Amino acid sequence: MRIVHVIDSTATEFGGPPRCALDLARLTAELGHATTIVTPDPRDAPQAWLANAGEEGPKDAKVPAVVGLPGPRASLGRLGIEMIPKVDSVIRNADVLHFHGVFNTMFVQIASMARRAKLAYFVTAHGMLDDWSMQQKSFKKRVYLALGGRAYLEQSQFVHCTAEGEVQQSRKWFPKGNVVTVPYVIDMAAYRDLPGPGAAQQQWAFLNDHERLNVLFLSRLHYKKGPDVLIDAIGLAQQRGAKVRLILAGDGDKPYVEQLKAQIASRGIEAITHFVGQVSGPLKFSLYQACDIFALPTSQENFGLVYTESLASGTPVVTTRGTDIYPELERSGSVVICERTPEAFADAIATLAGDRERVTRMGASSQAWVLDTYDERKTLAKFLEMYQQCASATGRR
Repeated sequence: MRIVHVIDSTATEFGGPPRCALDLARLTAELGHATTIVTPDPRDAPQAWLANAGEEGPKDAKVPAVVGLPGPRASLGRLGIEMIPKVDSVIRNADVLHFHGVFNTMFVQIASMARRAKLAYFVTAHGMLDDWSMQQKSFKKRVYLALGGRAYLEQSQFVHCTAEGEVQQSRKWFPKGNVVTVPYVIDMAAYRDLPGPGAAQQQWAFLNDHERLNVLFLSRLHYKKGPDVLIDAIGLAQQRGAKVRLILAGDGDKPYVEQLKAQIASRGIEAITHFVGQVSGPLKFSLYQACDIFALPTSQENFGLVYTESLASGTPVVTTRGTDIYPELERSGSVVICERTPEAFADAIATLAGDRERVTRMGASSQAWVLDTYDERKTLAKFLEMYQQCASATGRR
């Protein structure tokens, strides 16, 4: 099968969408399905994938190809005239098109080209139609949907959501369309051979102090993710006598980061708060393992790959109902779900700080739960079924 992904960026700093596309591309190519990613921003895509792009698809079907769309028009979300022949060639040599995202005029443009070429496509919404997401720049999003975005969704073979909670929030924006619910494909290879906490403890000496409960925040430093809520929670927990430490891993806009630093100073927790910057690769998994719990007071996540990362590393989680898969997470027995308030997070963190045996029990079972619940072989089979359904719909396969 010839599979083409369309995404606005493969830069992993943007979280779930690029990671989903990159993992899917690698796993399907390994099975011999010729897989291409089309994007105006190919950052973090392997160089071998960029070099593998041929005129009619990947030169080596076992390796994904990445087709970049350079130019100012593409960077603004619309194809320039000079890019249309390249995209048209990719479409003509595809069996199915998989869009990652909703709000990009380039998606509407390419979807229209696909329909003219009688190529079926589907759209992974990536939480972009969730209630919280739709409240951000709401007027512009509603105009976009009215001027072509809704047709892009409703004329797809189906819109892919990762959880029933996402379906319930998203469905109203494409009432005449079809929907399918399948979790993300998660590459579990790294979790089956974890590096251990040593690398992180060597990098950051404070992690060797086990007197305090190490609370990890690993995500973008952005108000959506709630680092400010967590900072207040740590301050409250310390006031209650809990021995805790906060580790903030991730980058953010400088004004917001400075605002967080001022908040930390005002709460009197500078001595127990550490910014460690963007962390990736084996060091990231080592950091999870070196910490006692992972806390994310998020406003919205459709899936939240950081949860599976943490749990697969043996690190329990404290988070909110803002994530669409919170019922599944709660059933794992390794996740505490609470309200998105400093008081609620302080209660949860202080309770865990006072019951280390519970923390150990939660972490001991978390990896097995993730590896079973999100086994990539099972979820990959569901994606291949979706691809086959699209290809069959137009007689391409």
